[in-house]
Amino acid sequence: MPQQEDFAVQKVPVFIEMPNPGAKPDAMVCQIAINTLQGLGHTDLPLAHSYDDLVAQLHLMVEKEQEPAVFVVNTFNARELIKQLDSVVGEVPLIFMRRNMFAGKSGLSEHFDLGTNTESTMAVMKNMKARLVASWNYGSMNGPDIARGVARAVDSFVKTGDFRAVERQSTLAIKTRQ
Repeated sequence: MPQQEDFAVQKVPVFIEMPNPGAKPDAMVCQIAINTLQGLGHTDLPLAHSYDDLVAQLHLMVEKEQEPAVFVVNTFNARELIKQLDSVVGEVPLIFMRRNMFAGKSGLSEHFDLGTNTESTMAVMKNMKARLVASWNYGSMNGPDIARGVARAVDSFVKTGDFRAVERQSTLAIKTRQ
């Protein structure tokens, strides 16, 4: 009887970044992370711009004998999509890149009518199923640097499977920004 060949499904990071018309290129942090990973030799990196696009990307990955290693989500304008992630992510780790606008500290929030039913992105994230999660915060001055840091952490995670590297690098990024 012939031996069965061992076949491993390729683990690939999946990126999610909502369309942001008029955004500066340095605000498109998932695209910057993808470009960095391509420079490190990664290819075929899915980028979804909506929930339907994400589902289509995941179906395409199955056809290519790939599966998600980690989901990297730019939370800017993605609150509604984040609410739907549990239905497709399973136990796959998540990395959130959160844009800090500091509206609360600057007094800007007093000028916006947020209403009483508004859920912050962080509140939505806290209601998700338990899984490995890291959060990287970026702003207008450090978005590209943070995106490159996320890319290096994803590269390490895909190669080793050790999510602690992502967590350590996220903590280091937070300490160096303070």
